Amino acid sequence: MQDLGAIAATIDPPKKERPLTLTPDDYVKKRVTAQIDGYYRPKARENALVAKKLHNLEFVLGLVAAALGAASGLQWLSGLAPWVAVVTTAGGAVTAHLAASRHDHQAMTYFATAERLTGVRDEWLATADRLAPARVAKFVDDCEHAISTENEAWLAEWTREQDAKPAGPAANP
Repeated sequence: MQDLGAIAATIDPPKKERPLTLTPDDYVKKRVTAQIDGYYRPKARENALVAKKLHNLEFVLGLVAAALGAASGLQWLSGLAPWVAVVTTAGGAVTAHLAASRHDHQAMTYFATAERLTGVRDEWLATADRLAPARVAKFVDDCEHAISTENEAWLAEWTREQDAKPAGPAANP
């Protein structure tokens, strides 16, 4: 988390006028629907498309590795060179698979959050007494919980990635 503080200190975010009050309908429109349609669904699609491209690359690299492996049996291609190509291509396929898996996971997470928010919003909109203070409070809590759960998952993943990185030269005396 200390790394985030240092990064955040270097950013000068644009000034946004914050509404002092939101009606329940404003909250639905400006917070919930904006998150669903302006963030989670586009991010789910973006990650799904990247994952699809990486899966396609993985498939192509696998085919190339198989072709090179088969070709290495030929007399004029014998020796070490074809196996180096096979190992390199197989390594690329594994790398592409890992990258695609990450994007698959992100796409599923964003899509699940969009669906969860959509369900909470639509259920609230269909409730006759939705403007009762207790109903509004529960609706806002449910929406914010869905958003914060996704944020916590992202932070946990980011923290896990940071912990998995090898320490730099300064950390190893």
